[in-house]
Amino acid sequence: MPQLRTSRADELHAMLRQYKTRYTCIEQEIGKIQAAQRAAMEENQQQKSRKEALDSAIRKAREEAVAVDADVAHAEQELATVKASMADLVIKGRGLKQAMDGVESASYHAREEFLAACQAMEQEIRSLHDSHPGYWLTS
Repeated sequence: MPQLRTSRADELHAMLRQYKTRYTCIEQEIGKIQAAQRAAMEENQQQKSRKEALDSAIRKAREEAVAVDADVAHAEQELATVKASMADLVIKGRGLKQAMDGVESASYHAREEFLAACQAMEQEIRSLHDSHPGYWLTS
């Protein structure tokens, strides 16, 4: 019977070694799973952080778009005002051109009248000179 006990003890030792080996493998697998779980949690946190950053960037972009829309509306109003001013200036410019044309025409006529008057005076002076030739010699 001592031999039976020895073989039973050997069997139990072998089973114990197997269980220890299995336990070690299971512990290693649990460690791997926990490491993967930590990595997944870390990745999840990073994804959340990225999502929050993107959401923030989207909010800022929307706020900027609203501000740009307001700036565009203001610029369009200013452009309409400038266009109206330009149209008014064009009308005034046309009026000034007409006035300048009138002044130019009046100036031309005044010049013609002046030249005609000068010619008439020159004729009168010649006539006086011809009628009183000695008068012009005394000075």
